[in-house]
Amino acid sequence: MLTAIRAGRAYSRIDALGGATALTFAAVDGKAHAGAGEIVPAADGVVLRAGLDGQGAPDARIELWKDGAMVASGRGATLEQPADGPGAYRVEVFRPDAPGEPPVPWIVSNPIYVGRQPIVGRGVPAPRAVSAVMPRYTNGPAAGWTVETSPASLAALDVVGGVGGTELALRYAVGGAASSSPFAAFALEPGPQLAKADRLMFRARADRPMRLSVQLRASTGQADHRWQRSVYLDTESREIVVYFDELRAISATAPERPMLENVNTILFVLDTVNTPLGGSGRIWIDDVRYAR
Repeated sequence: MLTAIRAGRAYSRIDALGGATALTFAAVDGKAHAGAGEIVPAADGVVLRAGLDGQGAPDARIELWKDGAMVASGRGATLEQPADGPGAYRVEVFRPDAPGEPPVPWIVSNPIYVGRQPIVGRGVPAPRAVSAVMPRYTNGPAAGWTVETSPASLAALDVVGGVGGTELALRYAVGGAASSSPFAAFALEPGPQLAKADRLMFRARADRPMRLSVQLRASTGQADHRWQRSVYLDTESREIVVYFDELRAISATAPERPMLENVNTILFVLDTVNTPLGGSGRIWIDDVRYAR
């Protein structure tokens, strides 16, 4: 979570002003797709899209700002606007009964940099441009997904209705003796596009705030190498980006970085590092894609 905050992949919300609402904010041009804290290399053909999902969304006013000046606004749950040249774009969302003069914003996003490199402070990683997006799961059946568990743990995968289509609902229960390293995992066949990417992107939420281990596994007849990064899940859907060069090897025998062409499984793992023994619950995953 701290890595995402440092990179600007976050937004702020004042819960006292409205209900539980998630903000999506993206810049797209048919080839590139960037979220908060990221870069679209050129401004031509770029469209800024903001959307609200949750309580209070229909009554909200969404404002699009460029370099400190408002360039578009609209009332309701969505706002779509072509980019007005290079700049740093962000959105502010207001409730109709917001206090203050001027009114206090309900939700404020971090910027997306369109046709411009951001000014990066010392110790803050620069956002990375997105030149291609390769969908892995968006809607429909859970093709290529399986579950893996330790002997006394349980896991089940359901396809359920979500915003604009379907999403994956993953049920788990981590059980057994602590000495046996119990776990429940949801496994995805990576497909050939993984080797062309530098990151995994998906939207996820959980029935309670928690952490999830995202892992790449390269299994051969002689070894089972894994690389992982822990990510934070909240009760509201949020965009998660896992850069492959930020993954760390789990075992001492694994190479420092994964060779993506050798990876044969992507794992979403619940274990006793992030989930108490005997813990159970549900997570939802959607819009799984690779990018570079």
